[in-house]
Amino acid sequence: MHTELRAEVRSALRNLTAARRAELPYSAYLHRKLLQKLLDTADQCGIDTDTWLDRTTLPPLGLVEGPFTLDEPHHDPE
Repeated sequence: MHTELRAEVRSALRNLTAARRAELPYSAYLHRKLLQKLLDTADQCGIDTDTWLDRTTLPPLGLVEGPFTLDEPHHDPE
């Protein structure tokens, strides 16, 4: 489950980044909500995601605009 969840988190981050780059706030919102659901699931399963990403750098849960890229240092290298 750990590996699958980590892959889903990476995918959600990529999709969130793509939506924000394309200036699609609603799509970004949906990917951000999915990402939060995945992180909450990890928490419930006792999986530490702090090495995967820095949650403090994620955009808030809501319709947001602006840059957000995967190549920022808080993201785990693939």
